[in-house]
Amino acid sequence: RRLRTDPLARVVRKGHPLAHDPSAAGYCAANHIGSLVQARGTGGGLDSRLLQAGVSLRVQVRTQYLGLAQQMLCASDLVFTTGRTLGLCMAQQAPLVVLPLPVAVEPLRYNLVWHERTHRDPAMVWFRKLVIDSARSLSGQDPGLAKAPPISKSI
Repeated sequence: RRLRTDPLARVVRKGHPLAHDPSAAGYCAANHIGSLVQARGTGGGLDSRLLQAGVSLRVQVRTQYLGLAQQMLCASDLVFTTGRTLGLCMAQQAPLVVLPLPVAVEPLRYNLVWHERTHRDPAMVWFRKLVIDSARSLSGQDPGLAKAPPISKSI
């Protein structure tokens, strides 16, 4: 089941030279933070989307700890490409700016999948509804849905 989509965005520190430069050339020429691919052969979701759009970034630092990206951005002229939702969360906690990408790139897509054997399990039905409602609240579809629904049967 499709949970939501999230457009890609670039995140930079306030006062960064690219904060007022919407050009693709400036974006591509900048030094970037990249995230590590977790397993060989799985590909990098962001990297492959950017390559499909004809964009190749100059990645200077790679990290699997996205929490570090925020600190690296604040202390440098690096650029971080990520989903808009994460970028906005980072910008609420630090002096960062979230900007649209200067190139057209497919958004991130988040899906919820489960095994058939758990399809009717009351606890899993409740949990899936909680996840779906939370995802909707993140995308602004209905902020009131973030509350956990009551469990209808005892577990």
